[in-house]
Amino acid sequence: MILYRDGNREVVIWTPHREPQWRTRKASVAIKLLAAEAGAEDVYLTVNQFCGRRQVRQLAALTALFG
Repeated sequence: MILYRDGNREVVIWTPHREPQWRTRKASVAIKLLAAEAGAEDVYLTVNQFCGRRQVRQLAALTALFG
């Protein structure tokens, strides 16, 4: 998996079937956390980068846009 490594920006990891469901982590930490999730079902990751929680006003970089 290729994931941006900017240490100041964050991504959101969502695991809907277990707690905590929403985890906001620095991208560099998220890479390690996602490696531990390899093979698990229903693990989702934001492809855009945020400065804090996943809110439009916190958007740091728009790296994907779906229409």
